[in-house]
Formats: sequence, C-alpha cells, structure tokens
Amino acid sequence: MEGLVLVFDLDSTLIDSSDIIFQINTKWAAVESYIARSLNTTLVDKILRPAIQLRKSGKVSAILMLTNNMVDIYVDCIEYYIARYLGCLSERVFDYMMLRQDPMRDSRLINPPKRLKDIQNILEKIGKPTENLAARTFVFDDSPYHIIKNELKYAGYPSNYIQITGPTNVYMRGYGFVNRGYMAGRPDLTNYNPILMALTNTIEIRPRIPTITEYYKDIISI
Repeated sequence: MEGLVLVFDLDSTLIDSSDIIFQINTKWAAVESYIARSLNTTLVDKILRPAIQLRKSGKVSAILMLTNNMVDIYVDCIEYYIARYLGCLSERVFDYMMLRQDPMRDSRLINPPKRLKDIQNILEKIGKPTENLAARTFVFDDSPYHIIKNELKYAGYPSNYIQITGPTNVYMRGYGFVNRGYMAGRPDLTNYNPILMALTNTIEIRPRIPTITEYYKDIISI
C-alpha cells in the first residue's frame, strides 16, 4: 500500500539543538532536561502524533529522519524522549534515521545533499513501496536550500516541502537574511496546512514531471 512518507530534519526542525555539544558521559537527566526544553512540541503534537497512529492503518507508509547531524547517541536519545512524550515506547517513532555518516550517503561532505534518491534508498532498504514518491513525500526542514525542495517543486508538489519557520531571521553570507527555523521558547510559525490536509485526504497523483536532478542530467547529456 502506498501511504504517505514523512521525512523530518532534526536540528532547528524537531529540536533546537544546533549549538549543543553532546558529551557521551553526560548524565541522562541533563540530556533529558535539555531535550524537554528544546523540543518542537508543536511539530511533534500536530504532525508526528497523528502520523504514528495513521501508520498503523497504512495511511502513512513511513516516518523517517534525514539529518546532517552525526552524533548517533544524541539522536537516539531524542527519539526515545519523543516516544516517551507521545506514549508510544512500544514502537519506534522513526522507521529509519539517516544521519550524516550513513553508508548510503556521501559522508565525506559536511552537509551531504538531501535528495529524493535518499528517501528511495531508505524505503528500499526497509521494504516499503517507492512508487509515486514525490506525490507521497512530505519533508520538514528549516533550510530552503536542499535539493529535495526543488525536486518536489519540479515534480509538481512544492507544498510537500514544509519549511519550518520561526520568528527570527539571521544573516548568512552568500544568502542574505534567512529564517532561523525553530528556536526553543519562540513560536513555531510554520504553515502545516498542506500536510494536515494530506493526512485526512487521499493522495493526489499528478502527471509526472522530471525532477530537477533528472532535468539537469538530461541537459548535460545533450
């Protein structure tokens, strides 16, 4: 069954953790306290909570994490905390968590690209369908610069990229002022309407348009 595929970034999306330096010998109580005050509960309650329930019926096919964070023990702690927060310790929150050093990615890069191909690779690995992938995939990320955003746009599904939006803009050299994403203690201003509608409606399959990666590949090969 081809259900929705929900893909979550971690830093500045699910949690305000961009500045944390995680120490392996840090006591769980300290880590738990940090996660508790830094978790984006709006995203967790509005999207993750119903998605986990809908996964049981097949409406949601997979819940994934795609992050360029590489501290696996920290990521595991966050998943455990979210599971406990949602009261679902008996099941995994994420069907797969792809970190920066995942063997299916180019870990030589500090920020390897996030692509639909990564999602396809994950789904194939965990035995989930990959048909009509762009139509079924919703990505939650604070960055407006990932390849997958343009891939979804050129496939005809620009609203499937949910950019996490906070009230603060920061200056980035080469880009100007960009939104900082989720920050603890500040409101999450993200427009979640597209995914909320998708969770309650049937998936609309539109005529397939080549992804931006395929588009440029065709141009280069000419």
